[in-house]
Amino acid sequence: MVGEGGMVIMKRLKVLLVDPDKCTSCRQCEKVCSLKHEGECNPVLSRIKVVRNEVMGQYFVTVPVLCQQCEIPMCKEVCPTEAIYQDLETGAYLINEERCIGCRMCVISCPLGAIEI
Repeated sequence: MVGEGGMVIMKRLKVLLVDPDKCTSCRQCEKVCSLKHEGECNPVLSRIKVVRNEVMGQYFVTVPVLCQQCEIPMCKEVCPTEAIYQDLETGAYLINEERCIGCRMCVISCPLGAIEI
């Protein structure tokens, strides 16, 4: 949608907020996410990743990690094929899988580790 002065107006992004204190590491969020978005109950296809961080020896912390839709996304900046683009309707950054060459530059540049290829 175009507003006054030719400025592009985008819808407000929906962002999933996660309370890590309530995470039990069950990984159900990964399964439900992949089922909703990919039509298949497969955590590998999920847009949410539950990451296990080793703290000390046998103790660890699990944290759900997801794309934070950065204001200036480094993943988009480093992509040599411009496979990462911003949807003008929703404002969300998405990956065009047909343009992606699997170079993993986006994976390396993401400060959150939210991208997997």
